Amino acid sequence: MLDLRDISLFVAAAALGNLSAAGRRVGMSAATASRRLAAFEDVLGTRLLYRTTRSIALTADGEVFLRHAQRILKEMETARESLSAYRDTPRGTLRITAPISFGQAHIAPALPDFLSLYPDVNIDLILSESLLDLVDEGIDVAVRIAALADSRMMSRKLSGVRRVVCAAPSYLERRGRPLCLEDLKAHNCLVSSGRETWAFTRHGVRENVVVRGNVRSNDGVVVRDLALRGLGIVLRALWDVGPYLASGELKAVLPQYETATRADVWAVYPGGARPSPKVRAFIDYLTRRFGPVPYWEKNVPPDVGPEA
Repeated sequence: MLDLRDISLFVAAAALGNLSAAGRRVGMSAATASRRLAAFEDVLGTRLLYRTTRSIALTADGEVFLRHAQRILKEMETARESLSAYRDTPRGTLRITAPISFGQAHIAPALPDFLSLYPDVNIDLILSESLLDLVDEGIDVAVRIAALADSRMMSRKLSGVRRVVCAAPSYLERRGRPLCLEDLKAHNCLVSSGRETWAFTRHGVRENVVVRGNVRSNDGVVVRDLALRGLGIVLRALWDVGPYLASGELKAVLPQYETATRADVWAVYPGGARPSPKVRAFIDYLTRRFGPVPYWEKNVPPDVGPEA
């Protein structure tokens, strides 16, 4: 059987006109190169090169074999490139998990463009408020809005998250605009379950206020939609209420305060081996889509409060 290293040695020797130089090119010593070329000629049953102490030259058989040898090496290189391209092409089922509201608002709408770029990928999207175990559940990548603590996971920041206190113009006309945190106690604040304490900072000082209202829900979209209908004041992330602030359907209040509870949007995937092409492609795509300034913030009025 012909050895590709011997073919490479022969082609290099024909190109360089020097066997020692050819040996160095393919990682062999001069003695090894001479020995292997002689053995290669024995396998072929013919002499390929005339060798002297100063130079080498192709024999007639060597000239014939050289054309075939060059083609063999070229085809092998093409085969390696094709295999590498196959391995690096995103393909297969990509299992993604994300919070329900964020997933509906920003992950699901991103899928058509992503799939048009990577038609060999299929998506299995799991929307859940639970922090699923990626390894146990066989999930490739999770989009999370939380502080990260699992050392088994690798992560990449996709976007910052800014939160804002806001209400519909109709509510503010009816009940007035709060001017300080203490004023919130006199307002109807719509809250997500378990989040009745709103935390803020101003000039580096943290201030908490316990708010109350006539609606509490475990679904943030519910309280947002009720705020849009003028029922009360909400504390929501800009990824959720940004479009409504831009349209004027909601108005920011207390812009002088920054929310103290901070979390970013992260892509999280199991640690260890290098992420697969489909995972890398999806994370890169979301990074480009969200951008340095997330698209949901670009048309927001400047009076929504301090930037993160």
